[in-house]
Order: sequence, then structure tokens, then C-alpha cells
Amino acid sequence: MISCLRDKGWFFFGALVVLLYFSYFVLPGLHSRFNIDDPMNIYYVWSRGGWELLKGLLLFFTPYYRPMGGLFFFSLYGFFGLNPLPYHIVITVILLINVVLAYRCAVLLSGSRTVGGLCALFASYHANMSQAVYLPAFIFDALCFTFFLAALVYYLGVRSAGRTIGKKELLIFILLYVAALESKEMAVTLPVMLLIYEVLWNPPSWSVKGFLAWVRSAAFTSLTAGLVTVAYIVGKSAGAESLSNNPYYKVTISLQTFLHSQVKFFRELFYLKPHASFNELWLVIIWLLLFYAAHRRHENYLKWATLMTVIGPLPIAFIPDRGGICLCIPWFGWTLWLGALSAIFSSYISGRSFVRHTARRWVQAVLILVIVGLAWHKTDRRNREIVPAYQGADGYFWSLKEQLGKLLPSVKAGTQIAYYNDDTDSWDARFVTELFFHDRSVYVRLHRYNPLSPDEFNKVDYVLNMERQKLAILKRPGEPFQVPPGVSRPTPK
Repeated sequence: MISCLRDKGWFFFGALVVLLYFSYFVLPGLHSRFNIDDPMNIYYVWSRGGWELLKGLLLFFTPYYRPMGGLFFFSLYGFFGLNPLPYHIVITVILLINVVLAYRCAVLLSGSRTVGGLCALFASYHANMSQAVYLPAFIFDALCFTFFLAALVYYLGVRSAGRTIGKKELLIFILLYVAALESKEMAVTLPVMLLIYEVLWNPPSWSVKGFLAWVRSAAFTSLTAGLVTVAYIVGKSAGAESLSNNPYYKVTISLQTFLHSQVKFFRELFYLKPHASFNELWLVIIWLLLFYAAHRRHENYLKWATLMTVIGPLPIAFIPDRGGICLCIPWFGWTLWLGALSAIFSSYISGRSFVRHTARRWVQAVLILVIVGLAWHKTDRRNREIVPAYQGADGYFWSLKEQLGKLLPSVKAGTQIAYYNDDTDSWDARFVTELFFHDRSVYVRLHRYNPLSPDEFNKVDYVLNMERQKLAILKRPGEPFQVPPGVSRPTPK
């Protein structure tokens, strides 16, 4: 009984440490507003309507853009409009769920609560992935991590209990996997990681009959998920809205590109400076050392974690300029190793002969707290460098929204608005203005992108001008349009 209470006490103490760590870094994000990409994301799903979103959710293989994230924006905009606080509250809850899932997944893989707790701590916040905390546009990555780990935890829960995946379990797993795919493309590595799990924990027989039996049982779920992945990739690659048509997603497949990207990712994940003497050779050596250590310790979960660090980044490794929160899934593999190394080190020191037996648990706890303190110090230092840029990323959006509320708080249905100048090189003025009025019959045109003739300017109800973040009304209903002195002529795009 005393041992049971003691174990529960240590568990709650560890949970409190993780919660405090999470709260210190994540809760400040509640005070954030929107950033430059949020109007586009909200507008994308709102302008298409609920039925299109529902169809995108049901037909996961269509080119509809990341419908699970769309559900986040569509629901919150429908209830709360452009008030950023509810968005950030939901984001914070999702990130906390991710911490719990990381803990549970690590425990199922390693069999150790200590490793699970440390893994959860390292996964709870990373300064170079802080976009997920401060910028709602990165909800796609956070949700992808949620459903990726939820599917993995569900699968591991069944398999670690010694049961095979039945029809009901397969359906639930596939639904969770599809939700991960509908959040972001990073989830496509899950079937591979499942197959690796089965190879490590439940290896196939070397006979043909035994191997076929293994395919029909242990490997069946991962192979089924692989077919879902093929359907997803084929469907997403077709149509005008396919990401394959976007130059920012141009793929360059080569070993050099892969290793160069992995080095960049490693630098980000471990807070290395760009000029640090770390290259492809060092990364390969680290991978080999991790494989060797996992083999020597006969720990399957460490082999699995190492392969996760290699395979997890594959969806973005051949696309330039990726990193940050995009690394949340492969980061889980690294957190497993960090948790394991921290647990092994603290256990080794506390088990030395100079430590009294009765004090070993306390020594181990102190050593783990020292590791937590070092992680906090490094993360906090990087946080102070990177977060101010995120907090100032919403200037245009907030300025336009506030000025619209003062100069033009409402318009009648069917109103047509034109911007003579809009102060940006994007479509944000249209997105923000139409979202502000929350009426699909209100139509906004940007002279910069779709030049209007003088006659067309006279026909619209309002002509607005946003220049140097100052909004002005150049024309109201029934008035002729004239460009006042001092107003700059926009440069057409």
C-alpha cells in the first residue's frame, strides 16, 4: 500500500512538473491575436461553405485543402467571428492533449513511466516550433500530431495487450489516420512506422507460410493504411488546387537534398547555431551510434525511435525551406531518445554505491529536475529570441479590422466594395473585409489585382483606401469617385 501511494505520488509530481513547464511556455500564447495567414485560412473554408467542408472531410482524397484544420477555422469563426481568444484557447487545449498522447505513446512503446514523462516534457514545447502556440495558421500541424499519435496510441493499446486488430479496431484506427491526413500531409509516414513496430515486436516467420500469415495478421493494418495513403496521394495530386501545382511545394529528390534537410532539421531541433560545425557526416555518425546503442540495450522502442527520426521528416525533406512546427512528428522520435537517456543517466547515478538505498528515488528525482532545468533554460533563451516576431505578425490584420469597425461598422446585403490601395502584396484586404462583415453577399475587389475602370469605380457602393496602415473612405453610395490629392496610385499585379 505504501509503495502504491509512493508511486502515485511520484506520478503526480512528474505530471505537475510537465504541466508547469507547459504552462510557462504555452499559456502566454492566449494573449496573441491573428497573423497574416489566418484571414486566408478562415476565408478559404468560409467562402466555400459548410457543405464543401463536409464533402472534403468525407472524401479525404479530394484536393480540398486540409479539411480538419478547416473544421477548426469554420467552427470557431461561425461562433466567435474574428475574436482571436477562443481560437487560442482551443489551440492550447489541443496542445495539452498532445502532451498526454505523447506520454501515453511513449509508455506503450518503452514500458516506462519515467521515459513517458520525460518524453511528454520534451514534446510539450519547443521554441523553434512555437508557431503552433502563437500563430493559429499552424493548427494543421498541431492537429496532425494529435491524430497521428491518437491513431498510434490506439493501435499500440490493442497490440501491446496481446490482441490482434479486429474489424472494429481497424475502422477506428483508419478514421483516426484519415483525420491525421486531413490535418496535414506529414501523417503519411504512419503506416511505415506501424510496419516497423510489427517487424520489431512481432517479427514474421522466415517460412513462406509463416510470412503470409504475418501479412494477414500483424501487418494487415499497416498495409491497409498504406492503401489509404495511396488513394490520398493520388487524389491530392489531381486538380487545380493540388499542392503539387504550388511552386512552394516543388520536390527535389536526391540523397544530397535528404541529408542536407536532415542536418537543417537537427540544427533546429537541438538549437544549434547556423554556423555550428555540424554536417551530414556528424548526423550519420549520430544515427549509427543510436542504432548501436539500441541494439546493445536490446530495446525495440529505441530502434523504433531512431527510425522515426529518419523516416518522420521524409514528407518535407525534399521540399525547400521547411522546418519549425513541421518537425513535430519526427521530434517525437528524438524525445523518446532524450527521455530514455535522461532516465538511464539518472538511474545510473542514483544507483551508485555512494547513494544510500533509501535516498535513491530522491536522488533520481533531483537529477531529472536538473535535466528539466537545463531544457527549460535552453528553450527559454531561444524563446526570447523568436517569439517577439510572432507577437508582432498581426499588425495589418488588426489595424484594418479595428479601422473598419470605426469607419464602416456595417453594410447592407449585396454591398460592393473596391479598394483603390490596399497596402499589401496579398489578398488580405479582401479576406479581412469580407470576413469582418460575415456576409457572403458582400463582395470586395482589389484594384491592385483586378484593375477597375473609372466607370466601374462609380458603380460600386464604397471605395476604400488603405495606405500606410490608415484606412479612408474615398466613395460612399451615390457619390462619384474621385482620387483625393496625396493618394498614391497603386501598382497593378
